[in-house]
Amino acid sequence: MDPSNATGYAYPIAAYIKGGAAYNAKMGKAEDVGIKVINPQTLEVTLVNVAPYFLALTAFPTYFPVDKKVVEANKDWNLKAETFVSNGPFQMKSWIHNKEIIVVKNDNYWDAKSVKISELTFNLIEDPKAALTAYETGQVDGIDRVPASDTYRLLKSGDLKIDPQVGTYYYAFNVTKKPFEDPKVRQALTLSIDRQEIIADATQTNEKPAFAFVPYGINDANTTKQFRDVGGDYFQEDVAKAKKLMSDAGFPGGKGFPEIKILFNPNFNHEKIATLIKDMWSRNLGISVTLRKEEGQVYLKSLQSFDFDVARVGWTVDYMDPLSLLDIFTKGGANNKTGWANQQYDTLIAGVKKNLNPEARMQQMHDAEKILMTEMPVMPIYYENLKYTSKSFVKGVIHSPLGLVDFKNASVEK
Repeated sequence: MDPSNATGYAYPIAAYIKGGAAYNAKMGKAEDVGIKVINPQTLEVTLVNVAPYFLALTAFPTYFPVDKKVVEANKDWNLKAETFVSNGPFQMKSWIHNKEIIVVKNDNYWDAKSVKISELTFNLIEDPKAALTAYETGQVDGIDRVPASDTYRLLKSGDLKIDPQVGTYYYAFNVTKKPFEDPKVRQALTLSIDRQEIIADATQTNEKPAFAFVPYGINDANTTKQFRDVGGDYFQEDVAKAKKLMSDAGFPGGKGFPEIKILFNPNFNHEKIATLIKDMWSRNLGISVTLRKEEGQVYLKSLQSFDFDVARVGWTVDYMDPLSLLDIFTKGGANNKTGWANQQYDTLIAGVKKNLNPEARMQQMHDAEKILMTEMPVMPIYYENLKYTSKSFVKGVIHSPLGLVDFKNASVEK
């Protein structure tokens, strides 16, 4: 939270702590921040407003504590194995950048007796194809990025593991540019694609098509029901309706509609999906669409500067609450890659952050999502799955719906 650290990760939690946002913005004092040390194991935190999800937010890995002395002694402490500190079941033994990380069991871990693995090696292989080759030749015991071109083969062979992931794959419309400032255009584009065809042809791993933004996996106020089931679908694919919306927006049969580009970062799946959507938009709406593939940092810069028409984006929740997704689209939000803003939406989200009544709070989020899906600054495509491979003798590895991997209870049983 100290502004001298110049980290972009402090604000999301600082905003909820009394005096935190002001201090992080260099407009307040450290002594006015609502954090008090009660004893070596306990912090007392005073919030600006009631925030029922605050404890879930503190479990986000960004906020795991590290030894202050180590951090202050070396600004690059987290780049070398010799100075890297953590507090989990493993500690770093060695790190060869861009090649491998080796961790060993942490005997000082509070539950060290439950940790069965004495050493883990993480091979840092950038190319998914090379990683798959290493897996299939026995050099590694599992990979966490499966080449999309090999998905079907691995699924048939039984090597591919698929777990639920609480995330949404979607396209963002740049509403600061014509013709995307018109909701009718955004609605027409959203209604004119075939999500099931995209899943069958591109991902091939039985994702659920998305007809709303918040994915499955998050409970509603009544915890026997999911938020998505209660909210239901907000639209259905309808090419005839999409054509009428486009005509109502002034582009009958696509006439007069400018050529648009789909921005995405390199990935077989991203390119396959973009190609399918390009063809669907051209075929169903009579518009001209081209693809714009940019490398990672260039792609991110284009997103940040709103230098795009339509862009591939995705979001996996940071904590198990619909707010983790809906908070993205408030006015000026750092992750709002659309330029869209709606006062009623912002008011609802602000209310969610203060509301202690579970039922009323969830209803506010359902109401907010309805606005989002009516205005459609984003086009949901499908709800994510977690895809990976693992040898049969590897047991006890936990893959979280948040996309995290836990090796605490892992074992090798050959």
